[in-house]
Amino acid sequence: MEGLKRLLCAGSLAGLAFLSGCNQPSKYVEGIVKKEKTNILEIAPSKGALFGNESVRITGDKNYVLQIETNEGLYTASVIPTSYGKKTLEALSEAIEEGTRVKFPTRVENRMMFGEDKIGTIYSDFLVVLGK
Repeated sequence: MEGLKRLLCAGSLAGLAFLSGCNQPSKYVEGIVKKEKTNILEIAPSKGALFGNESVRITGDKNYVLQIETNEGLYTASVIPTSYGKKTLEALSEAIEEGTRVKFPTRVENRMMFGEDKIGTIYSDFLVVLGK
């Protein structure tokens, strides 16, 4: 009976250790933006405008891509909006320019955000602007 108790206790502890290891902490990397590409805001000629001949046009498909130089190498990331949208792509594109220091996750819990080639995705709310 004593052996059965020890076996059950050891099995329970092993199970808890396994379950607690399932969620790994997120891993963040810092770097400097080397290149920024976006089609969020475009200046387009406008015929018949009251105040000049240019207007701002927002395109249907918003794309925001950053190339970020880190100690681990060059990352190329497509920034995508989160559903709860604290940080919009429009606001990030205004706050970030070439030379801006940023921090971003390469892993969120158990989900890898980048492939071996360092090409991947950053959710907008996880991108931290550190300044120049």
